[in-house]
Amino acid sequence: LLLGSAPDTFLGAAGRRARRLMDEGAIGRAVTGTAFMMGRGMEHWHPNPQFYYQPGGGPVFDMGPYYLTMLVNLLGPVASVMAMATRGQEERLITADGPHKNTTFRVGTPTNILSLLEFRSGATVTFGASWDVFKHSNHPIEL
Repeated sequence: LLLGSAPDTFLGAAGRRARRLMDEGAIGRAVTGTAFMMGRGMEHWHPNPQFYYQPGGGPVFDMGPYYLTMLVNLLGPVASVMAMATRGQEERLITADGPHKNTTFRVGTPTNILSLLEFRSGATVTFGASWDVFKHSNHPIEL
């Protein structure tokens, strides 16, 4: 299995600063946290979003690596994971401009995932990834 990810997300200024603050003990020992990537999905802006909703797609495969890479960089390896996944809708309506506007397609992968990550360090993090949330006020990552 090969996985590619953009290193600038955790090696960029914010990721380096978070790593430095952790190393300096600025927050003490990280005990728990949350990480949320939630939104309405792709069909509102992407003219051909169907592939995002098929096996190999979904919010965890699309955006999850960025969040999980940051968490592993800050907290170390993950020891165990518990998760649940659902589909918010069986069909989606494309509202983005383009040739498929106002057409529907079947959803073939989970679009709402909630997990609990236990790190070897002992820290636990709730990680949620969803394309079934219209608006939320959660911080992207909080330790």
